[in-house]
Amino acid sequence: LRVSGLGTADYTLTLQETLDAMEFVRIPAGSFVMGSPEDEEDRESSERQHEVRISRDFWMGKYEVTQGEWEAVMGSNPSYNKDCGAQCPVETVSWEDVQEFIRKLNKREWESGSGHAYRLPTEAEWEYAARAGTTGARHGELDEIAWYRANSGGRKHPVGALSPNAWGLHDMLGNVLEWTADWYWYDRYPSGAVTDPTGPSTGSDRVIRGGSVSTSAGYVRSAYRRYDPPGRRHSAVGFRLVREQGPSGPGAEDDHGDTRDAATEVAVGDSAQGRIEGFEVDWFQFRTTAALTWVTAYTVSDGDTVGHLHVAGRDPPLADDNTGGANFRITAGVPAGTHYLRVSGFGTADYTLTLQETLDAMEFVRIPAGTFVMGSPEDEEGHRSNESQHEVTLSEGFWMGKYEVTQGEWESVTGSNRASFRHTCGPRCPVERVSWEDVQGFVARLNEREAAAGRAARYRLPTEAEWEYAARAGTTGARYGELDEIAWYEENSGRKTHPVGQKPANAFRLHDMLGNVWEWTADWFGPYPSGAVTDPTGPKTGLNRVIRGGDWSGDARVVRSAHRSYGPPGYGSSYVGFRLVRTD
Repeated sequence: LRVSGLGTADYTLTLQETLDAMEFVRIPAGSFVMGSPEDEEDRESSERQHEVRISRDFWMGKYEVTQGEWEAVMGSNPSYNKDCGAQCPVETVSWEDVQEFIRKLNKREWESGSGHAYRLPTEAEWEYAARAGTTGARHGELDEIAWYRANSGGRKHPVGALSPNAWGLHDMLGNVLEWTADWYWYDRYPSGAVTDPTGPSTGSDRVIRGGSVSTSAGYVRSAYRRYDPPGRRHSAVGFRLVREQGPSGPGAEDDHGDTRDAATEVAVGDSAQGRIEGFEVDWFQFRTTAALTWVTAYTVSDGDTVGHLHVAGRDPPLADDNTGGANFRITAGVPAGTHYLRVSGFGTADYTLTLQETLDAMEFVRIPAGTFVMGSPEDEEGHRSNESQHEVTLSEGFWMGKYEVTQGEWESVTGSNRASFRHTCGPRCPVERVSWEDVQGFVARLNEREAAAGRAARYRLPTEAEWEYAARAGTTGARYGELDEIAWYEENSGRKTHPVGQKPANAFRLHDMLGNVWEWTADWFGPYPSGAVTDPTGPKTGLNRVIRGGDWSGDARVVRSAHRSYGPPGYGSSYVGFRLVRTD
């Protein structure tokens, strides 16, 4: 280390060693009464008592995940109380942030061949582990086991400083609230006994548990429940993990005796069905005769949660939120040979496993130079005043994406996928919920990759004029074909996006120029010029960027070649995606 400066100054240099590996404690299977009795002090109505059976052992984090552990995986520390240090619990992380941490951690684990995979505990697992066999409000004397308002000094403390419960878990109460996997059950708990519950299949808030340094004693109880939207960050909220033990090689058994020797073979491009009941594992085998760029496995659940999808071997999975259906990408260039997939879960659910090879490269179509009338006539149904007709010349041909950019293509470049329809549509569906600014980041990464590979191709968004010229493909009417035949919109979409290219293309061989998702263009939104123009690029500045084409929820009036809409460049929505122009 070198410390340098100018002027005169005293300083203190402190070196802090972060934890080398997270510690986990094995929690035995068993039954307990979840919730609180009506006479428990500070009890709330959402804590109805009911019997819960946890049918198998699981491994729970001995401590809350620390700032040092978060930074080791993510490369940054979002915590409000950074001055507490690397051994203090990470906080100011949303439930969605935690899923990204888990994704990266699982990827790293599988690349190392450890076979471990991580997830958040269910709410039932959390309370069962917190109680550790106790039945009262807490697992010990409050001041001895928890940092809360009366003893914390209003600040976080290093994990493990107070006494653990009977199973060796520290800070299950106090220090920071902890995210769990479950959606919050607004209509209270089930009235009867349940086994391995995973909460509702959907909701608007995720459950958080355990109390924090800022909460009073009444909220620092084993049964106390709280909730927040999955995107919210708060300095009082952190998390701890559950670790699943995985097998380490072909034919190996995991800690519940599940073997891959009887794996069902499924070909890339095909599907297989299965059923998870309780805590179970199903194995699948697939073979490739040539290396694949990557493969996506897609599960759809008809019941409760289907849990983690794991690749047992060198190809790491990307964990998802496990809320009834998920896409998982097998990365790193799957080599020729035999590979194994493990589907594990809890609860009862039917599922379909589909192996889909994603597009190896985006396809582009050459659009010829030419002149056209941009805008719409006043008698066109749906015409708006901002569509004034004017002649536009595009002096050079260009290459336009044959399809809207897909979720698979987005994920292959950015490493993530936050599309709203990622669970129900999959990697060949258009990416959405991306802002204009997000798209610029995607384009920059894509161009960097092309440059590093020594290729001349560069990518950008089309101008608004290029977009309409390409959409019309020589036509002059409201659309380039019959609406129901060429576009997914409110009358035929089923309120969702669809895989690209299922509808007929226009005369330039471009698919989905109308419908499916709106498409960002390069231009700021503004009034059209009054006369003929050549290669227009829109206003020099503005507040909103132009989006074109209509979407899966739009009515016929907006699904027209001339219709114009707009949004702030930071705006992302399930209605909006994009396609690219390539220059060589």
